[in-house]
Amino acid sequence: MNSLKKIDFFAWERQYFDHLLPVWEKIPDDRKGIFYMACSVNEIYKNIIENKKMAVKSRQSIEEMVKEINLPNEKQNMLIMADNNAKYVGKIERCMVRLAHGCGQTFITNDPYYELMQKFSLILVPNEYAQNFFQNYFPEKSIEIVGCPKLDKWSRELKRSNGKPPHIVFSFHFDRDFVPETKTTWPYYKEKVFELSKSLDWKVSVHGHPKIYDQISLECQEEGINTIMHFEEVIETADLYVCDYSSTIYEFAYTGRPVVLLNAPWYRRDVEHGIRFWEFSNVGINCDEPADLKSCIEQALIDRMEIQVDREKAVKKVYSFIDGSASEKAATAILAYESRLDIPAEDVNTKYPGIKEIMYAQLFEKGIRDVVVYGAGEQTKRLIATKALGAFNVHAILDRDMAKVGRSLEAYKIIHPDIIKEYEGIDAVIISSLSFEEEMHENVKESGFDKIIYCIFKDNPLYKQDIFCELYL
Repeated sequence: MNSLKKIDFFAWERQYFDHLLPVWEKIPDDRKGIFYMACSVNEIYKNIIENKKMAVKSRQSIEEMVKEINLPNEKQNMLIMADNNAKYVGKIERCMVRLAHGCGQTFITNDPYYELMQKFSLILVPNEYAQNFFQNYFPEKSIEIVGCPKLDKWSRELKRSNGKPPHIVFSFHFDRDFVPETKTTWPYYKEKVFELSKSLDWKVSVHGHPKIYDQISLECQEEGINTIMHFEEVIETADLYVCDYSSTIYEFAYTGRPVVLLNAPWYRRDVEHGIRFWEFSNVGINCDEPADLKSCIEQALIDRMEIQVDREKAVKKVYSFIDGSASEKAATAILAYESRLDIPAEDVNTKYPGIKEIMYAQLFEKGIRDVVVYGAGEQTKRLIATKALGAFNVHAILDRDMAKVGRSLEAYKIIHPDIIKEYEGIDAVIISSLSFEEEMHENVKESGFDKIIYCIFKDNPLYKQDIFCELYL
């Protein structure tokens, strides 16, 4: 594993930054490179960028940005992006990884957009549906299912506010002249939205895709209707989400709250594109015309059990992993793919005994029996699969992610690291994380634990690359 190579990121629009940031956070600090972005994105997220001490390069024009990305001393670094814009994807001279920024929606059509995917060496998708679709297009490509990293922080259900009145947010996609199903329904529904906004039964706000938000916002201002620019605010405040065509339908449903899908006369029911159109359109109540909108909202707010069951099934199909692990899976897939590119055959250590044998010799043979494992992520799942923990009495798995605490990984209970003080007779803490090994090691030291702290990579410098290959390739 080449420790000198950096992993760079690129977000030209703000919605792509939202999807990439959680993956960037899971990349080990010594592998984080430059985060390229438009000046406008830099301005919107400047506080986050400063707080996280991100190395950023921003430019006003895409032409300037592409020149910067293609500088000779930068080109050796892999570039991670969440879009597929024809204006610049074909001009970037890098090994590129594409992280799907939606729910994996595809359409039955010959779109040059799909051909542009040929430029990417690795494609990360949220579900099996998208994987199969792109694997048919590109049989030779590496296409990995990782879920949706953006949603990890909402991996536990957000309860409704139970506000009186409930907060209803309407949202509309921009008008994309691609297939009939990608045309916005804003003109079709807006008069009804204006009418319903005057009801005392609900608090109404309107949201929109960044490419239509300014237009919608101006029209709503004239009607005195509140608008919400950032979808994160929608997730944090809404009780019900009403939308035509967007992955945000499934993102909101991911939090366990109801949605209404706005259909239009030009949506073809006899054409099966999949997901929103139509296999998983049962994620919420479907409204086919403005006259039905009020009753559809009323039904959705009741949120009958059969609707909840359909919603949960749809979300699991669309996002594959709903346990908060998508960011780590994406970062792991990126690092593993790059490692495969970087390891020459002559560097493979034929004398490597395997992680199970290493841990047995270094721990078990020295009297270590009772352990806890720090890290309830992808690496620990893989470590368990190697049977390397089989010789030990594993009391628990530690993790600071409250979305994981209280759950189980395989047969092991996940607890917060602070509780380790309550466990007696622990001989060692085994640190199991690719991205945060050093940070976890420091956390355990600071907790006052005075016995063995064993780092899988740090304590095996001669076998670091071999261990990585065994666990991740």
